[in-house]
Amino acid sequence: MCIVYLEKPRLQEKEDKMAANYSLLKDSENELLEKFRAFSRHVIFSWRTLYKTLQTNETISEEQLQTFFELEDQSNHFEAEILDDSIWAISKNQPVGNHLRFIIAILNSITDLERMADYVMSTAKFFYTHKKVGDKIRDLLISSIKDSSSYIEKILDCLMNKKAVETYEVAVKYQNAYQDKYSSTMVELSKILHSKTAKEIANILTGAIIIFKHVERNVDHALNIAENFLYIKESDFFFSKKSKQINKIKK
Repeated sequence: MCIVYLEKPRLQEKEDKMAANYSLLKDSENELLEKFRAFSRHVIFSWRTLYKTLQTNETISEEQLQTFFELEDQSNHFEAEILDDSIWAISKNQPVGNHLRFIIAILNSITDLERMADYVMSTAKFFYTHKKVGDKIRDLLISSIKDSSSYIEKILDCLMNKKAVETYEVAVKYQNAYQDKYSSTMVELSKILHSKTAKEIANILTGAIIIFKHVERNVDHALNIAENFLYIKESDFFFSKKSKQINKIKK
């Protein structure tokens, strides 16, 4: 009987520690998620600002470019802060299982967000340095920026409000839709290039084409983020995805 009475307090102590550790882990996750949401909103705001600026201005002025430098600097701060907090959460709480996968998903996703923020800066620089792009190409670029930013906003908004599986399905749908639009845009661009000189084409290929690719990659990055969060609950997701891709290639 003595042994039983001695073991109960030890068992209760162990259960209390587990409960306390779980509570700390959830607090860390909630803090990280809130900062990730703020970073996502910032990236969306950056793309919105770029689109509105280009809608009302032929080019980007030096003053406007400075605004985008500041937005980029804020993005770097978001990434650095979330990275530091994630490392601290791992060292302090020693998460395992879904908790560890959550932090990994956050770390992978802030890399995608940072790249999306970089694309804003690259696009702003392009319109700052290229004063004469041509109305047709400019219209195609702005239309692509509008579509891309709209899709990433819908995907990230879905992630903040819906389950990961539903977000992934939405992201795949929007990626496919944007790929169709991107293909149509490239057809239109090829028609425009047909009437250009070799020098003009070279200038476009070293400038505008990069921006077209940036806005296309935007949607891919948003899909990556959806996949990262799906990984939290489905740890074999990336393995099964790779197998499907291999089978598709073989066929």
